[in-house]
Amino acid sequence: MFQHVLIATDGYELSEKAVREGCRLAKGLGAKVTLVHVRAAYGAVMLLNYPYPTYMLPDKDEFDAQGVAHAETVFKRGKDLAKEFGVEAATVVREHELPWQGILDGAEAVGADLLVMASHGRGGFGAIILGSETQKVLTHSKLPVLVVR
Repeated sequence: MFQHVLIATDGYELSEKAVREGCRLAKGLGAKVTLVHVRAAYGAVMLLNYPYPTYMLPDKDEFDAQGVAHAETVFKRGKDLAKEFGVEAATVVREHELPWQGILDGAEAVGADLLVMASHGRGGFGAIILGSETQKVLTHSKLPVLVVR
């Protein structure tokens, strides 16, 4: 069946649930696990900050250092969860202005054959306003996607 499960995580409680379920499934299948964390590209953050002054943002080096530190925290927690299931988890960080694309790029880079990610389950107006990275992954992925709520 599946041999390599990629689990998207941002470190928040809902994505931790996806890590748990993805690891539980991988353990049962004897599959490899890779955790992917997508961090924003600096240029995208600069654009999103407009029209505020750029001095309100960290410089690129500080931004990158903060991103690395956050990814390490996210992965520490994810690896701890994986260990609870007796699964060893590799990690990959992708930098992309579109989180859904970063997840798909990560899956391709590691040769995953299943994606696992969380969804807030927003519908209607909330989904229109806030967007849905999960919906975008579902729309664009060539791989099966397991959505955890």
